[in-house]
Amino acid sequence: MREGRILASSKRTVFLVNSRYQVRFALMVTLIVFISSLIYPVTIVDIFNRIGVVYPEISAGFQKSVDTLIIYLIAYQLIFLSITFIICIFITHKTAGPIYKLMSHFQSIRNGAPVEKIYFRSGDHFPELADETNQFIEHIQKTHQDDYQYLDEVISYISNLSNAVPEDKRPVINEICARLRETQTRLSPHSLD
Repeated sequence: MREGRILASSKRTVFLVNSRYQVRFALMVTLIVFISSLIYPVTIVDIFNRIGVVYPEISAGFQKSVDTLIIYLIAYQLIFLSITFIICIFITHKTAGPIYKLMSHFQSIRNGAPVEKIYFRSGDHFPELADETNQFIEHIQKTHQDDYQYLDEVISYISNLSNAVPEDKRPVINEICARLRETQTRLSPHSLD
């Protein structure tokens, strides 16, 4: 059952999990590719213009070829930029997805879900983030368990001391024990499972 939950939770079909970051990144990369690829049409037009200066008798025929070539280059450029944008969305999905899953995991714990280990999809970036988070959760669980046991001892000691204190001080000791039990309930090992 647990393996099924891990596999089911590791499938992600929404590719824009952090649309602001992903679209901004994809647009920046696409813009850089666009600006750097402007060299080709400018260079080609410059070459044809120089040929037209050297050979003026064929420059009229070249102009139609240059116009057609520019139209093809624009079409190819639009296709290439679209592909670049889509690839950037997929690449950022591998980075934004784990961060989104980690944030969702923390929110669900904060909203009362049991504290469980987190698993990222195979192929996602930053698998060490999941490993470190799981080690952190284990550390917190161990610390809570140790604190729980220590509070158990403290409550026992204080309860034993209540027999030795005067009667008028016992309500204070009982209040301290009640507050310690409240804290112990919050630290219960079952509250982190």
